[in-house]
Parts: sequence; structure tokens; C-alpha cells
Amino acid sequence: MELLRDSWPKRLVDVRPKIKDLFYKGEIGLLADESPKLAVVGSRGMTDYGLAVVERWIPILINRGVTIVSGFM
Repeated sequence: MELLRDSWPKRLVDVRPKIKDLFYKGEIGLLADESPKLAVVGSRGMTDYGLAVVERWIPILINRGVTIVSGFM
């Protein structure tokens, strides 16, 4: 779903370089709160090491209130 610019949270509008379009799936409001955010970016092919890191660290970060954001390209 595309989120129209006039309804974006202020923190997204202020990002530089400027975001052209924003498509999302999930709870868009999570981007507007003050919780810390972490973008998880990786290659298209998951490695054993990458999987081990994700399985180890993501649950810990979530339990500490970090919002995990993925580019999901």
C-alpha cells in the first residue's frame, strides 16, 4: 500500500535525502513513535552466518523495544 506524503509522520518527511515514495505493509504508526529503529539490510540470498545473526539479535532487540524496519527489496 502506498502512503501519501501528506499523511507521513513528520520524522519521515524530515529524512534527507528526501524520500520519493513510501510503500508499506504492517503498522505504519510504529515509525511515528519515539522508539529506536533499526533497519535490517542484507543480500537477496541468506547465508548461514546471516541467519545465525538474525536469530540471535533480532529477538533481543525487539524485547528491548527496538522497532525493526526492513527495506524488503
